[in-house]
Amino acid sequence: MSEKQAQMEAVYTHMWASHEGGPFAPLDESLHPRPHSILYEVAATCGVSASSLVLDVGSGRGNHSCALAQHFDFLWSRDMLMHVPALPQALAECARVLKPAGSMLVYTTVATERMEPKEAAWLYASFGLVPESMDESAVEAAFRAAGFQMHSKEPLGSELMEWVEEHEGRASRELMRLARMLRKREYYQELLGASRYEVALANYHWALYILLGKLSPTLYILHKNPSS
Repeated sequence: MSEKQAQMEAVYTHMWASHEGGPFAPLDESLHPRPHSILYEVAATCGVSASSLVLDVGSGRGNHSCALAQHFDFLWSRDMLMHVPALPQALAECARVLKPAGSMLVYTTVATERMEPKEAAWLYASFGLVPESMDESAVEAAFRAAGFQMHSKEPLGSELMEWVEEHEGRASRELMRLARMLRKREYYQELLGASRYEVALANYHWALYILLGKLSPTLYILHKNPSS
């Protein structure tokens, strides 16, 4: 048997077996991912309490901020920095309004080395994202330039999306929506309208890119430099 034949034999042996149990059975077991509520727990470790003052710096619909208020001198930013073109200047303003002993919790998503350039260009244009603000090294450099120290950093990867899938089935539902949208593009563009179609298309890719490791939600706790 040639080297090529041996390779193909191994490929197809493992490929068919991967649909079954056996050595692949552990892949069907939950890794016990944590939910989005861990963000509140992280906030608590920063000393945030019911008497603290919290500034919500662009946190989507504000639902997590409302929950945070119910459970704080503190800044909270969730999935917003990637839309900011002048990130060092924006973060410098955050540092300016933060008290010397205050903290900032940043939940942002960065691209990984698995993200292909053409995929990134399409996704960023569809969502109005700033490429530099999706770059991990550029984001962390902006933290330092703004006068922040990184107290901690936790790459969450697919963990929160795994929890959502295990409890709500969101990713598999959106995958089927995506498949139908791509197979019957003209039908759904007419049904939804071109703009709504494109935003939904990008949104459904977002969740899948997280699960595929192309995007990585990352949680930072920043402390203001004493000299800032």
